[in-house]
Amino acid sequence: MQPLEQVAGAATAIAGGDLATRLPPTDDPDLVAIVGSFNSMVDALSTRIDRDARFVGDVSHELRSPLTSLVTTVEVLAGRQDDLTPRGREALALVQSELDRFRRTLDDLLELAKLDNARDTPGAEPPGAAPPVVSVAALVREVLERTGHPVDLLTADDDESATVVLARKLPLERAVRNLVENADRHAGGVSAVQVQRIEDSVVLHVDDSGPGVAAEDRERVFERFARGPAA
Repeated sequence: MQPLEQVAGAATAIAGGDLATRLPPTDDPDLVAIVGSFNSMVDALSTRIDRDARFVGDVSHELRSPLTSLVTTVEVLAGRQDDLTPRGREALALVQSELDRFRRTLDDLLELAKLDNARDTPGAEPPGAAPPVVSVAALVREVLERTGHPVDLLTADDDESATVVLARKLPLERAVRNLVENADRHAGGVSAVQVQRIEDSVVLHVDDSGPGVAAEDRERVFERFARGPAA
């Protein structure tokens, strides 16, 4: 039973994200082929994941230059928008909005590639190994202001130090902004935001006017780039 327990334990570790796990070599002729096949399978899986992560990072980097050129061109047009027709100004505003969303998507892809690289490299520390102190309430207030929402949507403790966490500000800001923008696009808009400390955690609630996530999608929605049927 011990060899089977080792296989089960290794499979569980790999499923949990530990791709450095391998079965130890064996002299048992009945197990040599199984151990070799298992370790080869994990090697192939690890190589594929590394290649995919590099691909995402490479594509994101390659797209930065043309994106910068597009943004510059649109900024020039924006400086002369008084010369445009009303329909032209409307189209320009749409292009500006979509370019901004595209830029943030590229930033997210690069961030994911960095995190994947740090996670999958043995001994590597994740980016920002010593995270700064961030007030979640203050960060949410900034996001609401930047996205054109009234700040009074936010309910938080008067003492903002109660909502302080150790985190990297940029990824946390992206997560909050994604929640707010998803509520606006797909759920009738943000109706309230609450930040509160519960024991050792800071909990963020973003309420909207939509029907909520369907029960069958509630696990899948946390997968990367997952979309609901109406998205």
